[in-house]
Amino acid sequence: MCLDYLGVSNNTSLRDISYNADGELSNKNAGESAKKLMSFLTEAYGEYIITGQYVSDEKNEELDLIYRTTGKYPAIRFSDLSNAGNSFDSNYKLIDAAANWYRNGGIVGLMWHWESPGNQPSVYAKETDFKLSNAVTDLDIAEMTQEEIRGLYGEGKLSEECYGIILDIDNMSGQLLSLKNKGIPVLWRPLHEGSGDWYWWGASGASDYKWLWNLVYTRMTDYFGLDNLIWIWNGQSADTLVDKSTFDIAAVDIYLSDEQKFGSRYDQFAALQKLVGSEKLIALSECCCVPDVDASFRDKSVWSFFGLWYGDYIMNENGEFSDKYVSKDNFIRAYNSSGVITLDEYKEMKDGNIPAQPTETPTESKTEEES
Repeated sequence: MCLDYLGVSNNTSLRDISYNADGELSNKNAGESAKKLMSFLTEAYGEYIITGQYVSDEKNEELDLIYRTTGKYPAIRFSDLSNAGNSFDSNYKLIDAAANWYRNGGIVGLMWHWESPGNQPSVYAKETDFKLSNAVTDLDIAEMTQEEIRGLYGEGKLSEECYGIILDIDNMSGQLLSLKNKGIPVLWRPLHEGSGDWYWWGASGASDYKWLWNLVYTRMTDYFGLDNLIWIWNGQSADTLVDKSTFDIAAVDIYLSDEQKFGSRYDQFAALQKLVGSEKLIALSECCCVPDVDASFRDKSVWSFFGLWYGDYIMNENGEFSDKYVSKDNFIRAYNSSGVITLDEYKEMKDGNIPAQPTETPTESKTEEES
């Protein structure tokens, strides 16, 4: 490559980034605990990145490993609910563990690896014969009783796929009701990575995905009255962008090879905010590595929170810290940075005592010629 000159100019696009999210919850009947958590997230936005970690089960081994490594616990405990083999029984321990984390002062985050209804249940489109397109209906079923829906199914006005979806939504809502009844707010992320074709809820196209999102949102919010949920949209494309009145936080999942530096991921942050608008919080819902905190503040890509996935992203086969995606020193540095909120700090700040990050003004230095 031959160059005559290299021009360097100031980056002005960073000025387009805004942290002035409105903090209004999509559910106008949201409970006080959800409002309080959303208020905290909004006040902390742009000032701090809230730490989060996914756990593989109710034992919290990943959280304890982080404490042994850094001397800190993450503020958010993320876990993924499932209906493996059309059974919801495995979630009870996870729900109880989530409640215990909240009682210990932390934030609860949940997602749903939704196995499709039918005889070939799977989250993956290639492993199931379930087609979301066969479930879509023009009938307004979101707030109907199960008896009414069962009647429509019996009359042949609803497909077996649609009936199965409703039963699954109702079963999951029943699980989440136990947290609502305890006054526990939840960062709730259903139908993740909707722009991809690997999960069945994304494989039928954007229109069907949006229909399902609206069904899940309306049934859980209006029919079951789950006023403790803070909704995270993780569709990850303009095509799958749902009505902005049906979600509170926009988030993206970012996985890189273990040879790539994670950095701040400014491009993804800026693109997502441009897509959904500055009134929504922007978060890193799944990642293979903790973001570079210094770079995030430098690049004005201060994620509301991050959620590091489990497995070898955090733990090796011996149950010790895995440095496959991030060095131990960098991990310790991130968790002890003044720019993040860990569990101990969240407990101190959650009642409104959120100090602003100090602003450093560059000092003028004399040139050699001036001196």
